[in-house]
Amino acid sequence: MKKISIAALAAVAVLVGGLLVTQLTRVNAVTSETQYSYDLSNVQNGAVVNQATKNSGAKLYLQGNWSQHSSGVQFDGNKTNMQSVGQAKPGSTATLTASDAIGAGVEFQYDASAGVCTSDSRNVTQIGRFATGASQLKIQLSSCSANKKATFVECRVVGSGAVSTDKPVRSTLALVDGMMYVASCARDVKTGSTRPVTLNVTPVGGQTVSNVFAYRDSGTFNATGYLSVGNKYPLPTISKNTDQFTGIISRVVYCSAASLSDVDACLASW
Repeated sequence: MKKISIAALAAVAVLVGGLLVTQLTRVNAVTSETQYSYDLSNVQNGAVVNQATKNSGAKLYLQGNWSQHSSGVQFDGNKTNMQSVGQAKPGSTATLTASDAIGAGVEFQYDASAGVCTSDSRNVTQIGRFATGASQLKIQLSSCSANKKATFVECRVVGSGAVSTDKPVRSTLALVDGMMYVASCARDVKTGSTRPVTLNVTPVGGQTVSNVFAYRDSGTFNATGYLSVGNKYPLPTISKNTDQFTGIISRVVYCSAASLSDVDACLASW
């Protein structure tokens, strides 16, 4: 399957039907704002090195039923006898100032073998867990409660003032089985009472669909929990392994900066 890296991509935007649609073009790498960058096509002794200068010692450790693929890591799992995850915990995972923007990007293959939709959302990558007062940046796939006929990329990015009603935002691009995608989600600096969130989803070889949401300001992002890929971590008991992502994940990146434009440049240059 054809593989593309976010690393040399930028977007030229056009407005189509009320959505921001972009063509991907090549640019030089910019990595000064990168917090974590994992190339899952390069696994050594069950771990992936963080290529970012910041947090350089934070390896991503792979656990459970994963396997190496030419395009990255194949994650597998169910609720009977398999589960898998990649996890990293450098200490203070992402502690930002009140004015910082933050974002994450991931390259993955959508696998619909579990059904057109699933009972729970599938975790692609995240920092932090869902809880009142807990910062979280998470990219996931939608569940049947969102749409029973299709699956979409979702993102939840909240600060230390998070509440249970801070739900994920959802892309308008329905995913196609077997297709590789690049997804990114970024939270802007505070604007009045909101921190706008931008969710971009790009089929490899296709056009980017960008959705922008006026998300409420939930405070400063300050996460000390695990960074995980393919599932949440610590792993649940096998019978509750409902957040399992199944499929290939090629690359994961997290960026933070004093402006959204710098975060966007970091995500586009990875």
